[in-house]
Amino acid sequence: MSSSPFVQFASAVFSARTHLCHHLFPSALLLLLLALPARAADRVTITYWRPTYDVERDATVRMIRDFEAKYPHIRINMVPTSSYEEKIKTALAGGVGPDIMAVDGPLIAFYAYQGALIPLDRYYTPEGKADLIPASLEEITWNGHLWTGPLNNSSIAVYYNEAMFERAGIVPPRMADRAWTWEQFVAQIKRVMEANRAGAWQPWGLMFGIGINEFAAYAEMPWLWQTGGQVMRPDGLRATGYLDSPASVRGLTTFQHLFRVDRVAPVEEITEGFVTGKAATVISGPWSIPFYKDVYPNFKYGIMPLPRDMKQVTPCGSWHMAVTSQSRHPDEAWRFIDWMTGIEGAKQWYRETRNLPARQSTYDAFPDLSAYPMRIFADQVRFTARPRPVTPVYPIVTDAVAQAFQSAAYGQPPAEVLTKAARRIDEETAYEQAAEAGRQMPRWLIVIAGLLAVLSAGVAGVRLRRYLRARTTRYRVHDVLWGYGLVAPAVCGIAVFVVIPMLFALYLSFHHPYVLRPQARMAFVGWANYQQLFGDPLFWKSLLNSAYFTVVVVPIQTTVALGLALLVREKIKGVAVFRSAFFVPVVTAMVVVAIIWRLLYNVNAGVFNGLLVRFGVPKQLFLASATQAMPSVIAMCIWKSCGFFMLIFLAGLQAIPEELYDAAKVDGAGRWHRFRHITLPLLNPAMLFTLVITSMDAMKLFGPIFIITNGGPLHATTVIVYYIYKAMFLFLKVGYAAAMAFVLFGIILTLTLVQMRVLRREAVY
Repeated sequence: MSSSPFVQFASAVFSARTHLCHHLFPSALLLLLLALPARAADRVTITYWRPTYDVERDATVRMIRDFEAKYPHIRINMVPTSSYEEKIKTALAGGVGPDIMAVDGPLIAFYAYQGALIPLDRYYTPEGKADLIPASLEEITWNGHLWTGPLNNSSIAVYYNEAMFERAGIVPPRMADRAWTWEQFVAQIKRVMEANRAGAWQPWGLMFGIGINEFAAYAEMPWLWQTGGQVMRPDGLRATGYLDSPASVRGLTTFQHLFRVDRVAPVEEITEGFVTGKAATVISGPWSIPFYKDVYPNFKYGIMPLPRDMKQVTPCGSWHMAVTSQSRHPDEAWRFIDWMTGIEGAKQWYRETRNLPARQSTYDAFPDLSAYPMRIFADQVRFTARPRPVTPVYPIVTDAVAQAFQSAAYGQPPAEVLTKAARRIDEETAYEQAAEAGRQMPRWLIVIAGLLAVLSAGVAGVRLRRYLRARTTRYRVHDVLWGYGLVAPAVCGIAVFVVIPMLFALYLSFHHPYVLRPQARMAFVGWANYQQLFGDPLFWKSLLNSAYFTVVVVPIQTTVALGLALLVREKIKGVAVFRSAFFVPVVTAMVVVAIIWRLLYNVNAGVFNGLLVRFGVPKQLFLASATQAMPSVIAMCIWKSCGFFMLIFLAGLQAIPEELYDAAKVDGAGRWHRFRHITLPLLNPAMLFTLVITSMDAMKLFGPIFIITNGGPLHATTVIVYYIYKAMFLFLKVGYAAAMAFVLFGIILTLTLVQMRVLRREAVY
């Protein structure tokens, strides 16, 4: 029976639809799936790390949005982070660095030498390079290559209190080419100090921080340059003959006179000294203009150019953007850097942030850069600026220079401190050059180390076997094996997270690894790290500081803790409140404690000096004094920790039977005899624990130093662990830091064994 035409048509349609479903749709879906990975592969994600700063972060976000709109196949992932230097170094060392990293100007050669950056010469156009101001071009050039795109630049000038200068009838210069000499500056601010005297009180003329930090070194180097001195040879490989030259000594002497002869500047920190009228002037950069506008809108101030000596030289240098050697997309990374730092990008960046530009075209495009007060900074950057030394060892340079200036401010001879600083820089440069030519670890040494490891494992195995065979019954052997099985997970954890890292650190102590080049071989230097260590005056200074801290803290803290334990043991009303109060500092974070005590120690606004003045005692410098800084830290640490050891002693006291005291009373023993002949002997276990733990903690002191003193002043609080931290994270001397760590390990181990040997004999369990 034949189908009807309608049935034949419907069958044909159904057959065609089935054909489409079975063949065409799967083919289209397959093509779509194949196309999606291709599009995803074309999309590139660039990671950009930079320090946290709200204004610049928001400006960067807006410029990223515009960039991604123009280049939709490139996505920018910006990661603003605090503690930037430590984190970026750790990421690069781990091989997980970003595509683009922010670089502070003076560290460009340091990172380039470490192999963390790629040169950008092939990306720069002649127009883009020629548009950079000379100081910025000099700063980004090292070893014949261009390494970064300069995001902005900087300069410093003198901010002055208008009301204080008006009382003295003095009008400072407002043009960079009319700057006062330092002699004129000192003479004028002395007049200002006298005009604003109120009875016995007189304000300071200049507030200038002399800490050990990058801004201090940045602001201090002009004193050397202005008298014809230098920090290093132009190639950045030698400081002797330059940093300690007669011209440099003259510049540092001028700086020293501000503190020691003219006495117009204090060595201590003055909280809000400028805005409160405690200081007539302060040295700062253009970044302070929006700060004063937002925080102190009613404060009236003016700006004068940085004073000069034989010639006018000012510092410069700011943040840059660089492509890391770990970037998988350097071309796209440069495209974004050029967007941010190129001729047009620099103009938008200035509109967004008001940071000083690094390009001449930006200065020409904005009239406010030719008007007061920005013209002072702009003219200094373009005509009198000099970048900090372009050298691979700059972290050592900035630390040595800042230390030299701080030492001079405290009265040490300028020639002496500059000679020490130059010698330290040259020793570091020589060490780097020797390490660069280093060799691989000799095979015979590897074989000997392997044989020693096998021999040690064999001896341990034999001793374990003898130990097990010494068990007389099968049951006891089974117990021993069961016990070892139970502790095996903990032993494995200790091996993985403690023993193996320690062995690797020991291996590192004989090398000089370039940690920012994860794929590069480590240079074997043998005993060089240890030889340099024992010839390093700062190592011995830090070790003596740690010993001083330990010798003072251990007996005092132990005595105070024991005294508190005896006090709170008494059965009196409200004793639980005292126990809690004494223990509160223990559970308070060290950061909080350190910040609070730093405020208490403040010279001008601290509670301690307020109490001293009330009782007729002169103000003390505390943390700003080379002799008082360590005792101040000791007092804080004892207050923080004695509550913990109070509990240890309290537990020991409560374990002593009362019958012993009752019997002693019956025999006529007094309070002292009961303490001497009952309490102390039975407290020996707690005493041993307290002394061992306190000694180890004292030798490992780090937190308070890092937070409140940074090792200063004059290295008075630089302890061994803080020096290890600086060598590791600031100077990237990983092998050197590992060598110091093992020396410290040996000292602590020896001290602990001696304590255990001496005190354990008397312990009563």
